[in-house]
Amino acid sequence: MRPRASLVAAVLVASFGSARAQEQVKSDAERLADLEKKLAEQQKQLDDLKAHEKPKAIDEKGAVQQAQNQSFDWGYNDGFYVKGDINGAGYMIRPHARLQLDYRAFPYSSKNLAYNNAVPEDQFLVRRARVGFLGNFGPFEFMFDADPIRSPLPIADFWFQWHQIDEFQIRFGSFKAPFDFDDSQTSDLYLDMVERPIPTGSGNQITPDYRIGAEVFGRVADGLFSYFFSVVNQPDSNTVQDGDPLYTARVQTEIKGFEAGIGALAARLGTGGPKGFANSFTGATPAQYVFFAPVSVRGWEQAILGDAAFYYGPGFISGGYAYAQQARERVAADGTSGTPLVTQGGWVTVGWMLMGPITPGPHPIPFKDWEFFSMELQKKRNARNCGLELVFRMETMDIRDARGGRRFTSAAETTVATPSTSATALKVKGNQCQAGTIGLNFYPNENVKFMFDYVHLHLGDRLRAERAHSNEADEILLRAQLEF
Repeated sequence: MRPRASLVAAVLVASFGSARAQEQVKSDAERLADLEKKLAEQQKQLDDLKAHEKPKAIDEKGAVQQAQNQSFDWGYNDGFYVKGDINGAGYMIRPHARLQLDYRAFPYSSKNLAYNNAVPEDQFLVRRARVGFLGNFGPFEFMFDADPIRSPLPIADFWFQWHQIDEFQIRFGSFKAPFDFDDSQTSDLYLDMVERPIPTGSGNQITPDYRIGAEVFGRVADGLFSYFFSVVNQPDSNTVQDGDPLYTARVQTEIKGFEAGIGALAARLGTGGPKGFANSFTGATPAQYVFFAPVSVRGWEQAILGDAAFYYGPGFISGGYAYAQQARERVAADGTSGTPLVTQGGWVTVGWMLMGPITPGPHPIPFKDWEFFSMELQKKRNARNCGLELVFRMETMDIRDARGGRRFTSAAETTVATPSTSATALKVKGNQCQAGTIGLNFYPNENVKFMFDYVHLHLGDRLRAERAHSNEADEILLRAQLEF
């Protein structure tokens, strides 16, 4: 019985193994069919993609051009921006705008018929209304500011520059010729008072305003030493009225909150302007009352300036002194030369942040987390501030004939050379202005600013004073400012 049982068992095992083998062959065949089906579907998808694929670009030599990675991004970070990458070069564009609305008041001003002085009128005005954009493309930077308030050229900053390294940069376009750091290196958005100091002014006094030309400048050791040199047109326009350019240069240093610099300028005036003349510097108060009208000048103009500032915590102090001389060659109708004209003046400004936030910005909600009289408050130079600030300024400006100028010996010349305010006078009747200003600046947040300045003046010549029978005068300046 046992052999027979063993035989039956062997037959059963062989039958089971054969069935398993058949099932394994069938399973492999099904898997192979599934894979072939998927491969056919993928091949179909690949063929469809190739059918819709754009033809590859071929260069002039017949080689296939490789596609370049491009990126694009936009958002808001201290202003709106668009940035990305084109052909391996990064770019960024930032739109920006500013609006400054001013009010100028002249309390107690009146006209004296005996002196026939002009009466300044209170006025509201749009001081600046600019819109534009700035950005970069690789090592190249650009800026455009349209300002319809300006005349004769309705643009302000409009330049293109190469900025591969900080130590050597080249700029072409319309920009403020470098002379002092308060004008050529500081935006009007960040002024400590409504207007700049009387001697340097805003383009009509010693410091030049926007000009068309070229500039070379650089920063060494993170501002330890900086230099600027520019060659620009003399007039503030895109036309040439004088064949000689205006040369300006400046060197300065910045060390832990302390800044100091020296600026210089030179130009040959009146070689191609109307009747061969140019206009001298103007004397104007902070509210732009003209106490010295420009006279005719011709020949060399030179100016030099020194300025310094120190910022520490919530406080700062800054000041400077400027001196300029303008020749008056052949200004009279008969070709007689007048005495050179000297314009000079100085200023000191002191400020203190009374209250504000001590945490990093931005601070969109006014008075939130502000602190009073904290030494942790930071007054920022040439940057956005937030808080309440008190400022003082003392300044002076003097315009008169140069000492040791041309002497008139004959009786006829002496009569003609009587000091006068005439534009072609051989001897100019000068004038002086001293001013003391107290101001309050309120920054509800980093993009909004309100300014109040009260100015007390002392003018040297009553005939050209704001008030009749008095050398004293007062001015009130208000400004509301928005920028982003």
